[in-house]
Formats: sequence, structure tokens, C-alpha cells
Amino acid sequence: MKLRHPLTGDIYTRRDADSVHVETVDGRSGLFTRGGVWIRGALREADPQMTGIVCAPDPPRRTSGGGSRDGVPIPTLGAGRASRERSQEMDLGLDGKKALITAASRGIGLATAQSLADAGCDIAICARGEAGLETARKDLEARGVRVFTRAFDVSAAEALKSFVEDAATDLGGLDVLVCNASG
Repeated sequence: MKLRHPLTGDIYTRRDADSVHVETVDGRSGLFTRGGVWIRGALREADPQMTGIVCAPDPPRRTSGGGSRDGVPIPTLGAGRASRERSQEMDLGLDGKKALITAASRGIGLATAQSLADAGCDIAICARGEAGLETARKDLEARGVRVFTRAFDVSAAEALKSFVEDAATDLGGLDVLVCNASG
């Protein structure tokens, strides 16, 4: 199985049941376990969610509307449209609201942030990894909303309290809280 990452454009190719080759758009590559742990190569970081999807025993047959590029399926991680326009199908009354989502640099957290941004919410997100947050920030800002990010571990109580306070100050308050981090 071969998939293109919807945010970075990196190509994830299944080697066997337990390993994935990842090649970036700039030509760097690396080999990773199904859990995203680096084995070898110049590229030392990969999205563990994507490595897990590519190594899944029964690969998904649909791309949930993601389409393809160069014959490589692109999975859709959120409800956002290619044009990044806000949905006019249903007004949830979220336009202008401020939302904070923990653990939102990928997966369900990112999809939630994308959906709220598409509905018109300014967004505050956090995660442990700075690189993933930067990618998510760019995606969310492209949807036309303000974005506040911070990298830290939500199990650190003082850091979490500081993040919530700083996000509320930066965005002008908070209206929506999504505690996505598991624990």
C-alpha cells in the first residue's frame, strides 16, 4: 500500500507487515516501524498514524473523498474543503467563537480543529511535538482563522494551566473546549 500524507505530501509505502518507507517531497527518506519508530535513513520523523494506516492488515479501500495525486491516494483528515471555504450547509453558530483543542497536531484532534475552523472558530491547539504543531498551524491559518499554538505535555498541570490562560488572552476568550488528549 502507498499513501501520500494529506498535509506534508510525504509518500508512505508499505515494505512488509511491520515496516514503512517514507519519502519527503524534498527527497529525504527513512524506514519506520508500523508505530512510527525510526529504523534507518536520513529522515528520522514520520507520522505514526500514517505508518499504522499503511501497515494495516486490511487497508482501507476508500480515501473518504481525498482523491489522488500521481496515482497515490490522499486520505482526508478533516471536513475541510480543498478551497478552504467555510461550509454554508449548516450554521452551527460558531462563527467568531474561540476553541481550544488539546493534542491537535494530527488525527482526531486535528480533524476537530479543522472542522471548528471551517465553522469560523479561532483556534488554540497544543501537542507535544513542535513540528506537527507548525504543520497544523499552517493548515488552520489557511482556513482564514487566527491560531494560537504551544508545544508541551498536557500531563504537566502548570504548563496546561498556562496554555489555557495564554490562549484565552491571545484569542480574546474561549468558548469551546475539546479535551482530546488521552491519559
